Order: sequence, then structure tokens, then C-alpha cells
Amino acid sequence: MTYQVSGYFNRRERTRFNPQHKRVLEYTQERSGGILELGGPALRWGLLAVNARFEQHRNHYGAQAQVYSLGAIGARLALDTQDRNPFPRNGVKANGYFETAGNYLGTETRFTKLWGGWEGYLTPVRRFTFGFRLCGRASDRTTPTDEQFRLGGMDSFPGLHLDEAVGGIQVASGIETRYDLISRVLADTYIGWRYDLAGSWENPETRIKRRDWMSSLAAYIALDTFLGPLKLQWGYLFGSGAASSQGLVMLQAGNQF
Repeated sequence: MTYQVSGYFNRRERTRFNPQHKRVLEYTQERSGGILELGGPALRWGLLAVNARFEQHRNHYGAQAQVYSLGAIGARLALDTQDRNPFPRNGVKANGYFETAGNYLGTETRFTKLWGGWEGYLTPVRRFTFGFRLCGRASDRTTPTDEQFRLGGMDSFPGLHLDEAVGGIQVASGIETRYDLISRVLADTYIGWRYDLAGSWENPETRIKRRDWMSSLAAYIALDTFLGPLKLQWGYLFGSGAASSQGLVMLQAGNQF
């Protein structure tokens, strides 16, 4: 059995975009609180855990502020057989999570969320690695905006700005091919491309239509250095009823937080 107790304060500058990728709102998101998690091994390579978190949320919209408290309990199942990180050659990683928030110890917010994801990598031919990913997320209509799911960014969905798509229901899938250039002097070097297909809906009761789906294509070159990954990526979002087309160049230097 394992346990984890942590306290934290987080502050982020958030941006909301319209379907033409124009900035329509900028605000500051703050949350402080703590989490307690208890768990143990599952399926040899996995972890099954239950947790409880309590937070205070403060969202600042110019001179106005939205403040509320949150108490939630949840459970998660994680499985990881990948041989390395962040550029695995073989193995799978799967995660499932359920959380419900209610009136615990005087907190005010109520919602329910469910999330599941799977990704796998295979190297059938030396130096050529193929990757597959699938993810589904759902929450009810009472879920606050800053607790809804986010899609967009270099690893999440190329072609969208970081966390550009916000919704109560999201589905995402993708395929990837990576080639190892075998540059061992300073760092392992890779080139690759990926194709992603996803949808994001703000209202869980929205009827899903074909025009709502988004697709993107990306190409990248990456170095796995001793200071962390250095990755340059170009992503292109194909235009659809959900968003207009756009191309983005993104750079990652160092490990993610």
C-alpha cells in the first residue's frame, strides 16, 4: 500500500479563443488546496488508488472575481508497461479516472467526471516506432469551466493553441510514426509525424454531428538530452465546422510540469 499527501498553490494565465482562433478572453486562474491518495498495486504493472481533494478556486476576470470551494472524492486505475519516457519504443499506458464532487465539509460545488485513456507503442522494424492513442472524457452539465477538460498543444492536439478547446465531453485519437536517427554524441535524435482526430463539446447534452470533428497533421524533430527533451513541431489544423484551419509552430525545451 502507498499513500500521498500534498498541498499546493497554482496560478495560471488562461486564454479563451473563438472558432477563428482569435483571443476573446484572458483571465487568471488560481487554486489552492490539498489531496490525500491511498493505493496499491494492480495487475502487476499498475496502480489502483482512491483519493480526496479539497480546493479553493479564484478566477479573476479583470475587476471581477469568481470564488468557490470544491471537495471531491475519486478513484483511478493506472497501467504502464512502456520501456522508457518520453520516447517509448514498446509498451502501453492506460489510465482510468472517476471523480465526484459534493457538499463535503462545507464545500459548494457539485459535479461528476469520468476519464479514460490508452496509448501504445510498437517497434516492429529497427528504428521505426509506431504509436496509437485513444482518449474519452465526460462530465455533467454542472461542472465549472475550470474543471472541464482541455484539448490543444504540442502533445495533446497539434494545430490548436495550448488548452484551446474546453468542453464537458471530449474524444481524441491519433496515430504516430517516429524514426530514430541514432545520434548518440549529444542526444538521441528523432523525427516523426502524427495525425490526430478529436471532438470537443461544451454541453454534454449536445447532439454530436460530423462537422464538429477536428483533425490535424504534425511533423517534428526531437532531441532527448540529459536536461530533458528539446522538440520543434509544426502542426496544421484542417478547417471544419468546429474551427477554421491554422498552422502553428511550437517549441518544447525541458521536461513538462
